[in-house]
Amino acid sequence: MSLLKAGAPVRGRAERTKKFKVPSPAGDRDIFATAHVIKSSEINDQTKKSPYNTRSAEHLSLASVLDIFPEIKSAKKNSVPAIGYKDGDIIYILAGMRRSYCVSMLKDGEFHIHLYEGLTEEEKKKLAKRSDEYSKPTKVDLGFSLIAYRKASEDKVTLDDISEAFEISTGQASEVMNFTKLPDSLFDLFPSLTCISYTFLRDAIKAKKEDEDKLLKAISTVSKFDVDSDDTLETVRTKAVKLESEILGLLQGKKAKRKQPPKPSMWDDLKEVKGIKATKAANGSLALKFTSKSLTEEKEKLLLDFIKELQK
Repeated sequence: MSLLKAGAPVRGRAERTKKFKVPSPAGDRDIFATAHVIKSSEINDQTKKSPYNTRSAEHLSLASVLDIFPEIKSAKKNSVPAIGYKDGDIIYILAGMRRSYCVSMLKDGEFHIHLYEGLTEEEKKKLAKRSDEYSKPTKVDLGFSLIAYRKASEDKVTLDDISEAFEISTGQASEVMNFTKLPDSLFDLFPSLTCISYTFLRDAIKAKKEDEDKLLKAISTVSKFDVDSDDTLETVRTKAVKLESEILGLLQGKKAKRKQPPKPSMWDDLKEVKGIKATKAANGSLALKFTSKSLTEEKEKLLLDFIKELQK
């Protein structure tokens, strides 16, 4: 059975007690899980974020779930179950923090989660990384999660330890942890961490190093923006870009303009595929680049046939 089936939509109440097995993501064995349901009013008491879940629970907000909240609100439940495990009386969420947040805002909602049994630390890590791909946590989410992981450890944790545990480079680990050193007042200006662009975070870190008082003054000068029921992901993104430009303008002593961040694309996943590069331009054009090693003669023929089919 595929791992994807463990996160398939919930179809009926009978699935609550059904046990199923899937291949382990970290070894040659099967792992078992049971479908479980938590009332919306009990989510905060019964669940916690797993240390391997890189979503920052404290920074979840309506703005960070605009893409999934309407559907969950209408159904009064999450149709795609979260993934987690139980330790004592607490359920730890490996993937599905945004879904749990959405359901927790409902009066009579149901949070559906698949609870895995007897997971190794490596399996927890793999499940957390593979399962939360629909909307990946931001770099600041990751930074706060790494800091929490280090603080929760009983032993001294080095940058190399963190890099190995979360399967990222030491350079990336260092950078995202550095983002968490930015003033809380800066993060408070935005309704969600997803609103803050990576480029702006790097600019803010640079400004902090050059003159922290000037950065704090710029932050105190601008006004935060909120999200209301009429907002969409597009309007929130536009407001965020405007706010970033205001702050940069104050830091630079001039009116700064920041380009609209690119919209998420289905081709983004190819950035992590070795040998293939996809570039989607603002005008809608798509460019695919293949290295010589990534294409065999057979694959070249398949690609050529596909292109000819598109031209018909």
